[in-house]
Amino acid sequence: MQVKRNYDVTNEKLTKTCGMCGIEKPWTLEYFKRDRTMKSGLSSRCKKCDSVLRHKKYIKENAKNIEIRTKETKIKEELKDKGLKICTKCQKEYPMTAQFFSRDKSNKDGLEFWCKECKANYLKEYGKNNISKRRDNQRKWRMKNEEKLKAKRKIYSQENAEYIKEQGRLYREKNKLRIKLYRQMKRKQYCEEHADEIRKKEEERIKIEEKLKIEKPCSICKRVYPTISKYFTKDKKTKDGLTSMCKICKSKSDEEYRIKNKDKISVQRKEKYKENPLPQLKRCRIYRKNNRDTCNIISQRYEARKRKIVNNFSVEQWNEVKRKFDNKCAYCGRKLPLAQEHFVPVSKGGEYTINNIVPSCKSCNSSKNNSDFFEWYPKQNFYSFKREKYILKYLGYKENAQQLKII
Repeated sequence: MQVKRNYDVTNEKLTKTCGMCGIEKPWTLEYFKRDRTMKSGLSSRCKKCDSVLRHKKYIKENAKNIEIRTKETKIKEELKDKGLKICTKCQKEYPMTAQFFSRDKSNKDGLEFWCKECKANYLKEYGKNNISKRRDNQRKWRMKNEEKLKAKRKIYSQENAEYIKEQGRLYREKNKLRIKLYRQMKRKQYCEEHADEIRKKEEERIKIEEKLKIEKPCSICKRVYPTISKYFTKDKKTKDGLTSMCKICKSKSDEEYRIKNKDKISVQRKEKYKENPLPQLKRCRIYRKNNRDTCNIISQRYEARKRKIVNNFSVEQWNEVKRKFDNKCAYCGRKLPLAQEHFVPVSKGGEYTINNIVPSCKSCNSSKNNSDFFEWYPKQNFYSFKREKYILKYLGYKENAQQLKII
């Protein structure tokens, strides 16, 4: 029950004795805390005595934790004198330097609690588990601070112009082959996108050159051709920038040279590979990335040859199969990365031909495995009578018996 106060708490002339220390102090909130249960509206103990009591109570309740902390502080002080620090995660001792601990101004010693190895491992795991989140945060930050980033980049490029040039030169020297292949890939993409424009320009150029009637005889067949890249291959060493032989004669001479010096060429290639295998491996890696379908078909045909199975499936046929199924899985009908699925499994005598290959997603391919289509497909949740009918019609099946196509 609340009691009405009859005394003014702000009056400094009135005094009150503390019930614990017995010292007279002014009757104000500077020296006594509020307490509505008392008639005066203030506590019987002064603020100093109250804080001492609370401190004693805290020590009794948390005696074990205080002992542990005191021991830890002693150990830390001893290590500080030696110039060492313990990582709170791995509990290993390291020198108290920026080499082993990253900087943090909020701590007393100016270093973080975790060592650099523990922090790096934690950040790696976090990055793997939260890739999409991290990328979204980075993209949002860049969107917000576009102008700041542009200003920083300009200042950095002006201050470190020579360093940037040197780094670019070193990168080009190390990755000559990679840059060459990348440019070839970009050139191909551009040619595919702007095929009509390029064709028109070439036709115009040929017409102009033919009008000028600049002709040149081939050094082998003695036939006269216009000096165009259509009839002669390019050569920077010559004055006109073209070879003395026409393209037909050069291709024949190159073939003859390869046939005559087959062993020599193979030895030279092996020696080059032994001296520096990295460029060839890079070339293969980039080729596999850009031509995955062809590499898969080559490997599967090799395995089929080992088993003595009929194998005449090609990349063109695979593109045709995907087009007929609208680049979707033949079984579930989803648009996912497609794999070549043997309708009749290889273990049960299935061939590697267009009559036995169907596009399927990885999940359908792995779930079907070596099972029979007519037993496996009706049991699936994504079963469709229309898709089943279309697959059998495409492969030429009638009443579970295949009618082979004429290829």
